[in-house]
Amino acid sequence: MALTPRQADIVRLLLCGKRDKQIASSLKIGLPTVRTHLRILYAAHGLDDRVELVIRAFAIARETSDVRCPHPK
Repeated sequence: MALTPRQADIVRLLLCGKRDKQIASSLKIGLPTVRTHLRILYAAHGLDDRVELVIRAFAIARETSDVRCPHPK
């Protein structure tokens, strides 16, 4: 799953259980921007929804041991 750096940030936060609004706040981007990135990810990888994206991303992250959730402030 090839991702841009921003897409990787969004997927990482999704894996940490963040909602769109929380992702936007964490990354200091607009909510529509988060939703646009998600739509692009779904289309680019043949996914139908957020659940499929999280399942695929989690499988890849487990293989690479790359799941790091930010600590709440």
